[in-house]
Amino acid sequence: MRRMSPSMPPDWFIDIRQVTPERISLDLSRHLPRRAAVGSTAIITDRPTVLLSVIKKRWSYIIREVQRQYSSTLQPAKKEGLQRELNRLRGFNFAIAAKRTVDTHILVCTLADLRLEDRFATIYLTIPLRQLQLLRLMDHLAPRGFLVTYTGWPEDSS
Repeated sequence: MRRMSPSMPPDWFIDIRQVTPERISLDLSRHLPRRAAVGSTAIITDRPTVLLSVIKKRWSYIIREVQRQYSSTLQPAKKEGLQRELNRLRGFNFAIAAKRTVDTHILVCTLADLRLEDRFATIYLTIPLRQLQLLRLMDHLAPRGFLVTYTGWPEDSS
């Protein structure tokens, strides 16, 4: 691993997802389990409480699907892997900024809710930002972090 010098910017990964606003929570719920395993995660939105509710509902669907797979298999090795996955999924703590704790793994908040010291392995951006706001957000992305932005959805062609 190379050492970072003060003049060298950190390496980041950026994924621009072209998803309609109505399907953001579905895409998030499919992508989030793997990214949350990497480290702390933030989801930037203009309505944190609403999005958190939707994500937690979808998260419960994912857990039920893994439980269904666990119940329908007889292979001990596969059952063991599915049990580890269930434990992992159940172990993540979600919160909005007002209710976060040191145990929060996935924070759903507005840009203004971020603390100066916050650093995230993954940030999901569900709202468009101006350039200065985006630069401010990138201060919260850890080196080698991953930014997923949903601001690039196609315009309605009707």
